[in-house]
Amino acid sequence: MLGIKAVITRTAKHLEAVYDERLLHTKVDKIQGFRRSFKFRFPEVFGKAEYTAIKRTFDKRRPQESPMLLVML
Repeated sequence: MLGIKAVITRTAKHLEAVYDERLLHTKVDKIQGFRRSFKFRFPEVFGKAEYTAIKRTFDKRRPQESPMLLVML
C-alpha cells in the first residue's frame, strides 16, 4: 500500500510539471485539485498500512528479535 501511495504522489507531481511546461492550465488545476484531495484523504486510505509498517519496524528492534541474541543462545 505504501508503494502505491508513493507512485500516485510521484505521478501526480510529474504530470503537474509536464502540463505546466505545456501551458495546459486547466489540466494543471485539475492535478492540483487531485493532489490536495489526495493529501487530505490519504490518512483514511493508507493510515493502517503506515501504522503496520511502523509497528513492524519497532517489533524488529526489540532485543528478543535481535540476531545476536539468537546466536548467543
